[in-house]
Formats: sequence, C-alpha cells, structure tokens
Amino acid sequence: MKKLLAIVASTAAALIGVNATAAAVTFVPSDYTKVSSPSTPNGGPWLFGASWPRQAAPYGYCHIAGDLVNPDGSVATGVIYHDSADAGGCGTQAWAQDTLTPAQAANGIVSISCPGTGLCVAVGGKETILRNSHATGGTNWITERSGGTQNLYGVSCADSRHCVAVGSNGIALYSLDGGITWASGATTTTSNLFSVFCSAATECVATGASGTALRSIDSGASWTPAATLTTKSINASSCYSISCYQAGDATPTGTPAWLAWSNNGGTSWHPATTNPSSQTLLGLDCRNQTACTAAGQQGQLVSTVNGGPAWFLNTKSPATTNEFDAVACSLSAVKCIAVGQGGQVYRG
Repeated sequence: MKKLLAIVASTAAALIGVNATAAAVTFVPSDYTKVSSPSTPNGGPWLFGASWPRQAAPYGYCHIAGDLVNPDGSVATGVIYHDSADAGGCGTQAWAQDTLTPAQAANGIVSISCPGTGLCVAVGGKETILRNSHATGGTNWITERSGGTQNLYGVSCADSRHCVAVGSNGIALYSLDGGITWASGATTTTSNLFSVFCSAATECVATGASGTALRSIDSGASWTPAATLTTKSINASSCYSISCYQAGDATPTGTPAWLAWSNNGGTSWHPATTNPSSQTLLGLDCRNQTACTAAGQQGQLVSTVNGGPAWFLNTKSPATTNEFDAVACSLSAVKCIAVGQGGQVYRG
C-alpha cells in the first residue's frame, strides 16, 4: 500500500521466541495473534507505520500511524496512536489516539520512528515531518516541515539526534538535531525511495523502486548505490549492526517476493535461497543480527532466524488476508507487532 500511495501521489511477523542460556540464545518462530486495534466508523485506519522503542525497560510508548479512510477508499486524514510498551507490551491495551491539528494530518502519515530516547518523528505527503517527545505519550506533535513538492515514505532515527527521511523522486532528508532542522542528502537517483533504516548515527540504508538500494556512512548527507540485483521494487529495509535485510515485490506470474540480506552493512547483497513468500512484502524489522520478520499483502508473514538465507511462513490467529504494511520488534523483549489494513494489529 505504501508503493500504491507512491503511484497515486506521483508515487516473519514472527514473534521470535527466545530460549536463553548463559552460553547461547536460540530463536524459534511463534504464531501471531490479533490484539487491540484502533477502531473508526469506517472499520479502522490503514496503518502504514509502527515503532517499538529500541531500549531497555522502561520502554516508554509504542506508536502506530497511518490514514483514516473514507467509505470510497480515499484518504481522509492522517492518524497516530500510542500504547505503553511497559504494561505488557504494545497492543495489550487500548491504543490512544494522538492529537494532531488538521494541517498536520492533512497529508497523511506513512512512517514513524521512535528510537526510545525521548524522540518520535513521523512523515507523510508534501514533505510533512512531525516531531515530539514520546515521553508525553505522543500528544504534543510539532510540525518541523511541510508543503514541499515531494512525498515522504520512510523515516528512521538512530538515536535522539540523527534521523533520515526518504521519499518520491529520490528525495532524502537528514537531521543532526533530533528532527528540528533538515538538510537534503545527495542520493543521485530519481527513483522513489520507500524505506530507510539507520542502525547507527552514521550508518543508513535506503531502498526503493526498480531495485534501488543505497547506503550512507555520513548520517544521510551522501549516498552510494549498491549493485542492482533485482528490478523489483524493494519496499522495506532493516538492519542490526552490520547485518541488513531487504523485502519487496512478488510478481503476478508467481515469482517469490524479493528477500535479500547483507553482512557488511548494505555494501553488497545476497538473495534469499529459501523463500516461501508468494506475496509482495511491504514491512520489515529485525530482532537481532539473525532474526527478522517481513510482512505484506494477503496477510503474509515470513521470518528468518539464520541471518537471511532461509525464510519460513508464519501463522496468524485468526487468519487474515488483510494487507500488512509494517512490522516493529522489541530488541530487549521477545515481542513483535505487525500492522496494516483495517487497523489490524497482530502480535507474536
């Protein structure tokens, strides 16, 4: 749906179970179960973004974001919700809707990043960038940028100061002061960029249309293209340290969704060798260096626990064919959520 928005505008989740001993940690897949979801008169928002604080307890707040949809399918307004990550984890309580002004919500909300260090940044159409301190529960959003000519589809904050946002026609913006001011990064591409992930203050990867894959080692100021391994759109990316992952399109002819991995911070990539995903994948997040989950169309969830070569399908209860658009995993607790169409939130 994020790519669909890009076209219109111009445009596994597995909870990885953990069995820890002093000597080693072994990850095993588990099912996803539907939990508390936001509700609206038209059946719930379409959720495109999710963020789980990347810190030890106290975790603060989880956030999910997207658009309220009119009965005819058009976008009505952007929305953001929060839930405490400390009282049992994201989705175990009722999601509380954040307060946005009509102007802040007018261009939709497509992606959100809350690194867990007193900062949340959300982005949307017309270069909308909103910022707040998630310590307040996400109620005090400040508009830092809006009214531009491009649409933003992804944002990632590595810490309380370093953030990068990407979007249509190769736009990349970066901030070194916690999302207050933004400068343009040099991407040398005009392809739509659908996703960005920053694993450290200086280290980021971005992906997009026609197999575009970029890497920055200077906080988003400049970008270097990786070798093109696919012509499919790469809709999502995630990293843990130097281990990075991509997820993207399937094809109507039955070619599996794009899944790839890197063990050198996104400098070079390798396609997955065991890939059961028959649907286009739109969201991706990683629990550690070897355990990640991707989510996409027709309710599909797939995961890897061996660093990317092999992926497996995950189950859901109840079953759903609604699209998943984003995944967010906790690094310090054994939990993940997948969100998407109709406001659905599933948790492992």
